Amino acid sequence: MRYLLPVLLLALVFAAFSASLGGEFVYDDRSAIQANPLIRDLGNLPQFFSGGYWDFLRPEESARIAQWRPLTATTLALGYALGDGSPHGFRLTSILVHLAATLAAFALGRRVGLGALGATLAAAVYGLHPVQVEAVAWSSSIADPLLGLFGLVSIERWIAWRQRGSRGLPLGFLTATALALLSKEVGLVLLLVPFLVDRVLRPTAAAQGSAPQANRRGPLVAVAALAALYLGARIAVFGQLTGGLGRVNGITELPLARRISLRFDVIGDALATLVAPFDLRVFHTVDPLGGGLSDGRVIAGLAAVGAIAVGLWVLARRRSRLALFGGLLTLLPLLPIVARPGALGRFPLSDRYLVLSTAGLGLLLAALVQGLASRPARRNLAQGALVVYALLLGLVSFRRVPVWHDDETLFTTAAEESPESPLPHWSLGRVLLERFQQEPALDLAESALSRFERALDIAEDFRQDRAHAMVSSNDVLQSNIGLGWSYLLVAPFDGYGDYESPQRIFELQLDARPDSREAWVGLGATLKAQKRFEEAIDAFGHAIQIDRRFAEAHFDLGQVYMEIERFGLARASFERVLELRSGVLDDYLWAARAAIEERQLSLAEGYLATADRLAPGDPQAPTLQSTIAFRRRDYPAALDAADEALRRDGEHAWAHSERAKALLQLGQDDDALLAFRRACDFGPEQFEPHYNVAAILIGRGATEAALPYLRRAYELCPDSGLRGNLRGDLSRAFAQDRAGLIELARLDGARGDIDSGLYWAQGALNLDPDDVDALRLAAELLRRDGRPADAAQLLFRAVEVRPGAFPIVRELGLALVEAGDGNAARPWLQEALELLDEALPGDSEAAVKSRELMRGQLEHSLEAIPLGPTPAPSNDGE
Repeated sequence: MRYLLPVLLLALVFAAFSASLGGEFVYDDRSAIQANPLIRDLGNLPQFFSGGYWDFLRPEESARIAQWRPLTATTLALGYALGDGSPHGFRLTSILVHLAATLAAFALGRRVGLGALGATLAAAVYGLHPVQVEAVAWSSSIADPLLGLFGLVSIERWIAWRQRGSRGLPLGFLTATALALLSKEVGLVLLLVPFLVDRVLRPTAAAQGSAPQANRRGPLVAVAALAALYLGARIAVFGQLTGGLGRVNGITELPLARRISLRFDVIGDALATLVAPFDLRVFHTVDPLGGGLSDGRVIAGLAAVGAIAVGLWVLARRRSRLALFGGLLTLLPLLPIVARPGALGRFPLSDRYLVLSTAGLGLLLAALVQGLASRPARRNLAQGALVVYALLLGLVSFRRVPVWHDDETLFTTAAEESPESPLPHWSLGRVLLERFQQEPALDLAESALSRFERALDIAEDFRQDRAHAMVSSNDVLQSNIGLGWSYLLVAPFDGYGDYESPQRIFELQLDARPDSREAWVGLGATLKAQKRFEEAIDAFGHAIQIDRRFAEAHFDLGQVYMEIERFGLARASFERVLELRSGVLDDYLWAARAAIEERQLSLAEGYLATADRLAPGDPQAPTLQSTIAFRRRDYPAALDAADEALRRDGEHAWAHSERAKALLQLGQDDDALLAFRRACDFGPEQFEPHYNVAAILIGRGATEAALPYLRRAYELCPDSGLRGNLRGDLSRAFAQDRAGLIELARLDGARGDIDSGLYWAQGALNLDPDDVDALRLAAELLRRDGRPADAAQLLFRAVEVRPGAFPIVRELGLALVEAGDGNAARPWLQEALELLDEALPGDSEAAVKSRELMRGQLEHSLEAIPLGPTPAPSNDGE
């Protein structure tokens, strides 16, 4: 029975947090874990102690953050080894550390004189409290469970040392405190534990029955030496006299009076979160406009301070030493927050900062219950209430854990809880764009766009002193970059192929922040989408020059090299990505693709083995294994690998295509045709199966049945030589199909094949010289080919056919500007400005933003025209 209560407690804590095990990497896990190459090898242990926690980032970033957490880094390395880099290993590590900390809370309760039930209830408040969810379910926050574990052990060890007569040095306390300091900087508050324990609890030696008198100076000298060693190590690491402990963040932008009143906000918020954690928030925001005596949060904070003072005074008067100690331990971890909120940035309070405080709360409540020993009925009632309270805390935690399952859930919840803060909005927008890249649904892109626009609206309100949350320059940058990516990713689907808007957005960000690696990557991606590969390579190179450890820039650069068939450079880029971050399936798959194209098949198999371990149910790795077997002419093995991929996902188009190729080589032509057709059904964006279906059908004389596949193959064809072979068949098939010719022109234009695009457009104009769509398309291609004057002639004809059409008027004005005829361009641009509101109606944020972008482009073009007489608009082209 001795172990029944703690075992039952650990089972309840595990049950409350076990759902975390199925979660993904979230929030800062990308940078602290996936982008951290050091934690992949426990052999890097010396570097954990000799460098800053963020040294794998840019040196200036590490110095700015100034965290030295060697034990935290070591624990992350253990989590990496436990799960082979998967989220499961890190989350399991966090839960195990938290369970150990809960056991330490139980041991502390027993040490200070609580009975088995009282210690269990005190530890239950600690272990089941909802503020632990952020610390346990967010893998990057492993420092907080570690701090809880070693902080509680250090307190228990000091009391135990005192109870043993204070002989020698308190080695257990010193060791545990050192481990806490090596986990997180706030462990410095534990250096006050000896004073707090000796003044409040006054533990007595069991043998003497009196307060210890011997060896008073020795332990104090040892504690001082520990503090000096810690500070000295930090000075050596960061090269700063403060050891990096004097950093400040955006809170210093607030007026002095608000910085003072902010402390009362934090106290009130912290105590409310501790005592009644039923209105939790991912982000505890700061209201820059608050702070007056009419501010409810300030009033609540002042009331909390008053209640604390009265409560501590009452406990002191009643000599309720354990309850008083619990109350003071609840407040102790708040000292760094209240003393220097500026060091914590826009969110001076987070749930995880209260981890140690929950232990104090548990001791306080258990001590108050124990104080009713002389009144058994009341004590039993109080114990029952505390049991219900602890279980209620566990239920709230159980329901809160899923919030930290994945980024989309996390930031959706955060945006609902803190709609006044820009960070959750632009973070959610970024997550939605990532989803859009996997499953291109326009509603996802529109939702992402609205999030970025909302964040920018908040930033504008902050600039005009109207916002109720702090906004940083990074919020503005990330929101604008997200806006650019929204327009970029939608461009292939919007019917206009508008790459000018995202390019302009990224260029504007670079005008303001030329050192923005994210803006350079966005610009590079926009240039890549326009097939301007050399310019894209240059843009990605700028991003890498700014930050050589920026994995995204190396990844995108590798994809450009794949497109232009520089496979060796592509493989080198992807291998660099693998050095910089871990656990990303696409990194290994793209490295394998590059290696296959280089015919480094064994190397590719190694990458695929890792990919298969990361995602054992994903069909892509066995599909690439099929490709490798096909290259080796082992067609039965290729068929087996493709079948394995289809076992995992029966609608995987690429696997159907690989299976069909193997079947062809094995002489099973009818089955191969069926497999290729399935590949077309499940992969309408894949060239190879469409081309192969067309080739098989034409070979069988079924030309009419082959035509849709032939047309789609031409649309998707990546090779100009092969397109030339297809062009003859399509020219005959579409000789009298004006709409089909325009579509083919648009396809070639989109892939940068200007000459072919003009060939098809001219064919459409031969059928109908007044076809506005063909005129506009041909003009666009001529502008892109550096012939704006020829483009203007076609647009003059288009505006005659359709006068007052905003797109045509705008394009004509821009073409004339490009041709150097500013005087002729000016009236058309002015007319376009007059037509703009009617052409792009709507009051939605997206519509307003689109109008603003278009108006800015037109006004910029007008401003670039030298002053001179303004002629009236003319359609004669002279």
